[in-house]
Amino acid sequence: MRIDNRGFSLVEALVAGIASLIIATVIYTIYIMHDRELSEGTARSLLQRQYEVLAGEIGDTARHAFVILASSDPAWTADYLPGWAVKQAQTIKLIAPLTHATLTGFRISELNVIEQYNPASDLWTPFYAGGNAPVRVANLPNFTNSFILSNNRNMVTINLVLTTTYKNKNYYHFARGDAFTCRN
Repeated sequence: MRIDNRGFSLVEALVAGIASLIIATVIYTIYIMHDRELSEGTARSLLQRQYEVLAGEIGDTARHAFVILASSDPAWTADYLPGWAVKQAQTIKLIAPLTHATLTGFRISELNVIEQYNPASDLWTPFYAGGNAPVRVANLPNFTNSFILSNNRNMVTINLVLTTTYKNKNYYHFARGDAFTCRN
């Protein structure tokens, strides 16, 4: 019996087409999974880095501060508010020893952006922790972003949910319980 070498039969063409489709589907699935993992890892590392920079800035300033003042008003209309009067503050200011001047401050703005106070210019500006976007907090149900002040006003605890959007998906970093104490 002689084999005809003039072309493919219909069955051979269908089998080759189905095999090619299966291989292409596997390759596409691996690509999508890799892209999704890479996107999630990138977003999570960005949030972790933003939190480390924010916590480092608050911690370094707190170590050199004499006392921490807090207000539930982001506009900071009160000059002084005792720590025990504020359970969950939206704004904190760190006060220097001896001079009692403001070292810096942090607040959660109405736009859910962390802002830092510059006493030299008397301005609140968005806090950037690398990149071109300010540190943002998520507005989640049953959770209040805040700074919790101790009764003696020498320790602040961070209670924030940082958020970022990467490739049209929201990612969150829960930062709860890190406390920073004044050493002076």
